[in-house]
Amino acid sequence: VDLVAGSVDENGMATMSDKVGAALVELTASNRTVSVTGSRTEKAGAAKVIISGAGRSVTVGAALKHKVAGAILTKIKGARTDSSKGDFLEVAGGAQLIKAVNVVFQADSLLSVVMGASTITLTPASVSIAGTKITLDGDVADQAALIVDNC
Repeated sequence: VDLVAGSVDENGMATMSDKVGAALVELTASNRTVSVTGSRTEKAGAAKVIISGAGRSVTVGAALKHKVAGAILTKIKGARTDSSKGDFLEVAGGAQLIKAVNVVFQADSLLSVVMGASTITLTPASVSIAGTKITLDGDVADQAALIVDNC
């Protein structure tokens, strides 16, 4: 459990790696910023819980990999931004629930978010969304040449 009364800035000049056997819990009353020059790898067992009273930002100069055997639960009163200059991979063996004002996942080459049997994968040349159930809430502007809705 990482409990911060104010805001926190973590900076790594090379690579950063976290391995937690059971649950990784981040509680921050204000903003939380993680900046790593190299790669960041994070592994957690049962769950990952992120609660922030403001925003949360992770910026990585190479690959960014988050792997959780169970669920990832995120509740942020501000924006959540995860950015990688290399591949971005976030895997939740169970559900992934994100509640934030704005959510941004950004990667230069491959961006993949896995939630149980559901996946969202983006490359510079393709977009793939597959799964038993994926819910994306928000405003929609249907401006594409072809729009297919399987609902």
